[in-house]
Amino acid sequence: MGLPKRYGTGATGSTKTATTTATSSVMTSKPIAEVSSRKEGGASGGDAFDDFFREEKSKKEQTKLSKLFNDDFVMPRSPSGRVLKFSIHSTWGDQHYVGLSGIEIFDQFGTAIKFRNPKRQISAEPKDINVLPGYRNDPRVVTNLIDGVYMTCDDMHVWLTPFAQGKDHTITIDLGEKVTLSMIRIWNYNKSRIHSGRGVKDLVIELDHRAIFK
Repeated sequence: MGLPKRYGTGATGSTKTATTTATSSVMTSKPIAEVSSRKEGGASGGDAFDDFFREEKSKKEQTKLSKLFNDDFVMPRSPSGRVLKFSIHSTWGDQHYVGLSGIEIFDQFGTAIKFRNPKRQISAEPKDINVLPGYRNDPRVVTNLIDGVYMTCDDMHVWLTPFAQGKDHTITIDLGEKVTLSMIRIWNYNKSRIHSGRGVKDLVIELDHRAIFK
């Protein structure tokens, strides 16, 4: 199941909610203009031969995604566990970056889970955009995803990382103890319309190595 886009500046957006008791409510969005030495946007130049191989690679990746997301998956009711893993499989079109604005997690009583030590409880691979040459102190780090500020366009409260189709892009959250979940709300990257394609599209969520959403 893909995450929808959210347009604009964070004040409005489209929401998709998958409900079974364990609900994944997905609010999504759109990205920013970037000053970077890394090429952004469409394919680089090249001859027809390059274009052919690029198209073939894209077709193979789409086939893989179809197999992953078109099975008979049934979302479990009230899943319990300690470690959440979010595996990002595609963006809304950006070939080089992927981001999110926030992740909210609620226990069986509908209470939002608070994180006492975010630096130890959340990690990502790739870590963030600072792994790239030319970046060092970019504020769009993964701990921003659980800082309590979700409907935002502020770089201080979002996460951005390099993206490469077919590679692993994951976020891992340690809840600190075993928790029964009632809902997960994901806020997609929502900086501006210019780079809206950086939002997450296809996503799998696992709880203690068991898929609970895709």
